[in-house]
Amino acid sequence: SLTDPKDRRGLAHFLEHMLFLGTEKYPDVSDYGNYLKTNGGYNNAYTGGDHTNYHFEIRHEAFEGALDRMAQFFIAPLFTPEFTDREMNAVNSEYQKNLENDGWREFQLHCSLYRADHPANQFNIGNRDTLTGTTREELLAFHQAHYSANTMTLAIVGKDSLDQLESWVRTYYSGIKNKHLEPIRFDPDFSPAKPALRLLRMEPVKDLRQMSLEFALPATLQFYDSKPSRLIGFILGHEGEGSLLSQLKAEGLATGLSAGANSQTPDYGTFDATVNLTTAGLANYHRVLELFYSAVARLKSSGYPDYLFNEQQAMARLDEAFKDKGEGAGRAVELANLIRDYPFEFAEREPYLWLQPDPKAYQVVLNQLRPDNMLVTLIAKGIETDQVEHYYGTKYSYHEDAGEAYTSLLGVKAIDAIQLPKPNPFVPAQATMLPIQPVQLIDEPGLSLYYAQDTEFLRPMVTEIYRFRLPRSLGTLENSVLLSFYAACVNEALNENAYPAKEAGLDFSITAALEGVQVVVSGYDASATRLLDVIAGNLVGFELSEE
Repeated sequence: SLTDPKDRRGLAHFLEHMLFLGTEKYPDVSDYGNYLKTNGGYNNAYTGGDHTNYHFEIRHEAFEGALDRMAQFFIAPLFTPEFTDREMNAVNSEYQKNLENDGWREFQLHCSLYRADHPANQFNIGNRDTLTGTTREELLAFHQAHYSANTMTLAIVGKDSLDQLESWVRTYYSGIKNKHLEPIRFDPDFSPAKPALRLLRMEPVKDLRQMSLEFALPATLQFYDSKPSRLIGFILGHEGEGSLLSQLKAEGLATGLSAGANSQTPDYGTFDATVNLTTAGLANYHRVLELFYSAVARLKSSGYPDYLFNEQQAMARLDEAFKDKGEGAGRAVELANLIRDYPFEFAEREPYLWLQPDPKAYQVVLNQLRPDNMLVTLIAKGIETDQVEHYYGTKYSYHEDAGEAYTSLLGVKAIDAIQLPKPNPFVPAQATMLPIQPVQLIDEPGLSLYYAQDTEFLRPMVTEIYRFRLPRSLGTLENSVLLSFYAACVNEALNENAYPAKEAGLDFSITAALEGVQVVVSGYDASATRLLDVIAGNLVGFELSEE
C-alpha cells in the first residue's frame, strides 16, 4: 500500500481483491473459491505496507490443482470490469468494519501526522470515495509495475516429497514473468524528530484509558543475529520485580504495559510502548513519561546486558528444538515472509537466531528512544479534542509543546526502584528426553499400575494439573464472587515472581469457581517444579496491598 498512487488510496488492496476473480486459464469468477471449498480448504490475503501476501490451505489430494489456480493470479489475471463494483463494495465493507476499531483509528491518526510527502502518510484500506472510477487499465498497470517473479517469494507446506513439491512449483510458477524490477526503497525519515512533546489525544469507541509511545526507527533487519529491538522490548516490557510496570503499579498509575519494535519495511520501523492507565495515570500522564525515561536511563547506565542475551539465546535454542512450528497456511505465510526479509540459507531459523551480542546495534536502537523522536497518544473517553479525522471520523487533538513539558524529559535520571531484570532462575540448564520405558508404580494384589513415557510428541515438557474440590455446602452466590476475587488476587500477587517463569517457556493458570480451585503448570519439565513451589507458597499466604 505504500506504493498506492496519491489519487488512488487503497489501490494495492483493491487489486488484491480483484486477483481472486478469474484468470485466462480459469475464467470463472468463482472457480478458485469453489475449488478450495469443495476440497475442505480456504483462502485469504492481506496487503501490508511493502508486500501483499496470498495464501490458501486445502486437503493434500487437491493441493496440485490449487497451486495451479493461484499461480495464474500472477501470470494472466482478467480484472473483469463487470466485477469491479462488487469488489469495490467488498473493500468498502472492510473499511466500514474497521470504523469502530480503535486500533485502526489510532493507526490512521498516526499516518496523518507523518511527513506529508512520505508514502507512510497514507490511507491503506481504501473505500468507495478513493477507488470509484478505477479502470481495468489502472489495475493492469499496477500489476505490471509491482508483480514480478524477482520480487516474489513462495512457500508451500505439504506431505508430498520435496521432489514432488518442487516439480509442481516449476510446472505452474515458471510462467510468472521476471521483469527484473528494482527493489523499492523508502526514505527512513517518515516521522522527523522535533524538539517538542508531540501529544495526540484521541476519543475511543471503547471505554479505554491508554497511552502509547511511538519512536521512529531506522533499518534494523540487518541486526537479525543480535536482535537488539527484541532485547530492549523484553527489558522495558518486563513485569517482574524492579520493572517499570512494578513502579507504575506502586504509584497507582498503570495496570499493564507492553513494548517492542516493528519493521514496517526493510528501511524503517517503529519502537512502540503501550501503557494501560488507571484514572490517576491518565491525570498524571507526564509522571508516566518520566518513569518511562527513568527506565530508559537505567538501560543506558547499565551497559549491555550480556546475561539477558544469554538467557534469550538459551530459550531460543530450546524453542527451535521443541516448540510447535505450526502447520498449513499459517506456517506457509510465516516462511514466505521470512525468506522475503532474510537470506534464504537461514531465513527459516531467523526467529531463533541469537548468534552474538552486539552492543553497538543495541545502542543504535536505544538512541532512538528520545523525547524529540517520540509521538505520544493518549486515548480515553471524554478526553479533550478539537478536530475530526477524515476517514474514520475520530475525534482528536494534536499539540506540540516545546516548553517545560518537553525539556523536563531531557534530563530524567534512573531511579533505584527501576532495575534491569534479575537473572532468571527458571531458564532450564538443559532439557533432556526421559528414557522411553514403562515404570511400575504400584504392584499389589488386584492392582498393577504402570507409567508409560509419551512417545508421540517427543518433547521434554510436562503439564501438571492440581484440583482442590470444594464441598457442596460452599456453593453460594457470595462464595462464587469471593472465589473469583480470590483468583484475581493470587494471580496479581504472583505476577512479579512468576513473570520470569513465563519468559522461560513455562506457563500457569489459577482458576477458582464453585467446582473447585484448579492450578495448572506446564512447560519444560526441568524447571516446572520450581514454578510450582512459587505458586504453592502464594495460594494461601499471598501478599497484596489494600489498593
